[in-house]
Amino acid sequence: MFNARTPAHPCVFFLPLQKSVIADNRELMDKKVNTPQQIAAFVIIPFTLAVPPVLGWALGTWLDKKFNTEPYLMYIFLALGILSGIRECYRIIKNFGEDP
Repeated sequence: MFNARTPAHPCVFFLPLQKSVIADNRELMDKKVNTPQQIAAFVIIPFTLAVPPVLGWALGTWLDKKFNTEPYLMYIFLALGILSGIRECYRIIKNFGEDP
């Protein structure tokens, strides 16, 4: 029935695959996932993208009225607000992805 070439059980063929899957699962389990930190990152990112442009618009509008330069300073500060919001969002995502 069995000769020297055939293994005793068909699952023996999958043994190396099973060992690699078990090792991958252990690596995933060893990584600590901080759920409150994930929630905080997902909550703060929309505010990080929305607040700086609004502040830049408000500051630019106020300065335009003060110096009578409408609408140039508003556009400049709005663009700076958008760029700073994107930069801060990138920084948050980059720091979140790093291992503690």
